[in-house]
Amino acid sequence: EVSYDGRKILFAMRCSAQSAPQCYNYQGLGNDFSWNIWELDIQARTMRKAIADPAIAARGDDVDPAYLPDGRIVFSSSRQSTRIQDPAGGTPGAVGYRYTDEYEREPVTVLHVMNNDGSNVTQISFNQSHDRNPVVLSTGEIMYSRWDHVGGRNQFSIFKINPDGSDFFVLYGAHSPGNSYLHPREMPDGRVISTLMPLSGT
Repeated sequence: EVSYDGRKILFAMRCSAQSAPQCYNYQGLGNDFSWNIWELDIQARTMRKAIADPAIAARGDDVDPAYLPDGRIVFSSSRQSTRIQDPAGGTPGAVGYRYTDEYEREPVTVLHVMNNDGSNVTQISFNQSHDRNPVVLSTGEIMYSRWDHVGGRNQFSIFKINPDGSDFFVLYGAHSPGNSYLHPREMPDGRVISTLMPLSGT
């Protein structure tokens, strides 16, 4: 995702064992096997991890970043930062527990927001399956693809939510032809464009 002034780019990257030590121990931050949010400053020709602390960064896989109008970042993550409380009475997310999807195959990714410097990571969506592909609408709301798997329904519909987690609501796809609406985008005239595909067997 490109910043509003066009000077920076947000992306997700996971360093491989083959990239060590150039990427693995980037700027002495320690080894991290998880997906992380990175920011590229085009003009300065510098790159940085949004969450620099390797212990905090490794609590989950962080993907699908986008800039919010106030400079914060929305992203999808398996860290579930506000869902779990440390049994010893510590802060939420301290244990690093990640719940799995209803098939118990993989950790669930849900929406989070954080400051541009990686501080104040806050979970804003909750789902038994995945919340992916967040983008910011002209209204300031976050539009995203939500894996909606309840009873006989098993599909990705397009939802919207405020950056503070309020006013969560379906936008399109819950009762529409087609199965999985992914990577939604707002067009200049306010309409929404999205890929439409089967949930499996593509």
